[in-house]
Amino acid sequence: MTGNKEDSDKEIPFNEKESLLRVKAIENSIPSFVINSDHEIVVWNKAMEKVSALSKDEMIGTGDPWKAFYPEKRDVLADIVVESGNPHEVYEHVE
Repeated sequence: MTGNKEDSDKEIPFNEKESLLRVKAIENSIPSFVINSDHEIVVWNKAMEKVSALSKDEMIGTGDPWKAFYPEKRDVLADIVVESGNPHEVYEHVE
């Protein structure tokens, strides 16, 4: 992960409005990932790689953010937010 063109080729393009979010998430020292409306990972930052031991190349383009947190497939908070379309409705899903 050197930040060169080869690394960025794996990333799924954002529209211009979302490009700032991409930069902030990638550069963030807090483990972060971003999914799109199809629940595909579009950003998996270096801090996320470090804490999860899952590389950006493995994760971008998949719908598998759960692999960083759970042994079996299940929704993560980001999936619930995307599915609800309203972050305030997320609390209804919290166990």
